[in-house]
Amino acid sequence: MGVTNVKKPSKKKTIVLGLKDGFKVILCEKDTNFENSNLGVWTFYCEYCKRKHIHGHGEGHRASHCLLNDKSVFKNDYIITINPNFKCDKKFEVFP
Repeated sequence: MGVTNVKKPSKKKTIVLGLKDGFKVILCEKDTNFENSNLGVWTFYCEYCKRKHIHGHGEGHRASHCLLNDKSVFKNDYIITINPNFKCDKKFEVFP
């Protein structure tokens, strides 16, 4: 994964804030312009598949949508948040 130390969603990098309960915590952005959703969706750019991952709004565990060589890139799925100060068990100072 690319490395950045900016805590905001990125159009070209996957921002992993840290680990919570063994899951990677990924910073998303809120997209209220998504059709068929009056509450909006949460999205993040995936460096692996080079696509935007789209999830329903709300913080928590999500199943990975990303497959590479028929295997999920995120082995244990992940947790999504729009809070850059999400309380992780282990924070990353430099995001992997």
